[in-house]
Amino acid sequence: MTEAEWLTTTDVEKVLSNLSGPLSARKLRLAYCACLRSDAVWPFVVSKSSRRAVEISEQFAEEQIGARELRTARTSAHSAWARIGPLKPPQYAAAELAHNACWLDAMLLREALVVLRRLVRAGLPIPAAPLREIFGNPFRTVEFNPAWRTSDVVLLARGIYEERAFDRMPILADALQDAGCDNDEMLNHLRAVDVIHVRGCWALDLVLGKE
Repeated sequence: MTEAEWLTTTDVEKVLSNLSGPLSARKLRLAYCACLRSDAVWPFVVSKSSRRAVEISEQFAEEQIGARELRTARTSAHSAWARIGPLKPPQYAAAELAHNACWLDAMLLREALVVLRRLVRAGLPIPAAPLREIFGNPFRTVEFNPAWRTSDVVLLARGIYEERAFDRMPILADALQDAGCDNDEMLNHLRAVDVIHVRGCWALDLVLGKE
């Protein structure tokens, strides 16, 4: 795969197969949830239990809750999935995805992401963009200089992350530049107006030292 293909493909499997190195459980879980939260899929996640399962999975990824809560959310999501039934393919598929988000082993979510491809046939256009947002561009490795992590930069980044205030990303780019950051890949990503930022954003994670 070329870099141009990487930047434009909608094939989730191709994106995953071109990622280098081990993928952290946290990023895999957040990537899976980000795909579910995309505009293409989220409207089909109709049950409160299903939506709650995605929220719980995200909280588990951030170590805000434990395995017990994850299992409880999975049970509720499974019931919601069964109630919808296969006669409503998109909603049924989305409910299955939400249920899968609560698997305890995040490594299983890598396989689940690949399986998302078949759901296109069920009416769910699964996006690859959230994966690029979370894992970054394998053709352009960014080395983060700890000297850029000033108190102002960290304070701003934490606020963006905790409040999902991604509209402040350009402000973070300015703060990083003031701190000496000269990496165009990172600065351009934070300032991009055509990118939908999510929890696990590779650039924001670098600033916060998350894996």
